[in-house]
Amino acid sequence: MNRSIANLQFFFVRKSIFLKNHGIFNPLNEAYYMTVTQFYGLLKTHFPHNTTLKQDIALQLLSKFVLSEAKDSVFLLKGYAGTGKTTITGTLVKNLWKAKMKSVLLAPTGRAAKVISGYAGQEAFTIHKKIYYPKAKKGGGVSFTLQKNKHRDTLFMVDEASMIPDINQDAKLFENGSLLDDLMQYIYSGHNCKLLLIGDTAQLPPVKLDVSPALDARLLENQFNKNVVELELDDVVRQQENSGILHNATRLRSILNEGIFDRFKFSGKIFPDIIRPADGMEIMDALQEHFSDETDDDTVFIVRSNK
Repeated sequence: MNRSIANLQFFFVRKSIFLKNHGIFNPLNEAYYMTVTQFYGLLKTHFPHNTTLKQDIALQLLSKFVLSEAKDSVFLLKGYAGTGKTTITGTLVKNLWKAKMKSVLLAPTGRAAKVISGYAGQEAFTIHKKIYYPKAKKGGGVSFTLQKNKHRDTLFMVDEASMIPDINQDAKLFENGSLLDDLMQYIYSGHNCKLLLIGDTAQLPPVKLDVSPALDARLLENQFNKNVVELELDDVVRQQENSGILHNATRLRSILNEGIFDRFKFSGKIFPDIIRPADGMEIMDALQEHFSDETDDDTVFIVRSNK
């Protein structure tokens, strides 16, 4: 009798694996197992623009990453401003449920969390708020302890990952090591939970650090024993022709890559998204126009110094 049950269980396991590999409805648990090819086709169909070559590769790699049964893999999606990181992330969030996966959106700061929440159409949290809980100290004050990850089958998507430090910058407040250490420990303690790190290597690294550790594939592999899937998008497609912001950002990136920092000057060309006030009156007019009609997040003033 026991042998018959064992044989039946083995048959169910083999059948389940076959169904999962071929994207077939499974009557045993009423689940539809989606293949990598099917999920990639789904993402491609719901992508709002024609994909570039790198964007298409990103969708293929993400499809494989999401459906993979590997427990110690991390996806590192890097890219210039305007290369499609935002669009890829939004498309992935909206379709994950079809692959029987959930998503949690995180960012290092409240403002960054607000941005990713806006384009993904889903609530986002700061990393600190999600993974820590406050604990009162005996002598007064508060410390923050790592929470237990109760999520299952969840993809954690962290935007602006360049700002995540791997040193204990808040030693008096957080007692569980660096933020990057705690983030990795929290996520991978959950059942079938995975991490997608999104960022731009040209953005500022964390305070007191020269590089962004969360965007360093070698560090993630060596320090956390993870298999890293890495892709960098480098074809600027958003507002490519009329955006002075992206034009100057691209020039600045080229200079940073060359290691020559003292020759950068903002372009003198006229762009619709850049205003260069010539005197105090024009500055007052610009302040009145942009801060009365738009939210604070839509306008940035760049000055020579803070004096």
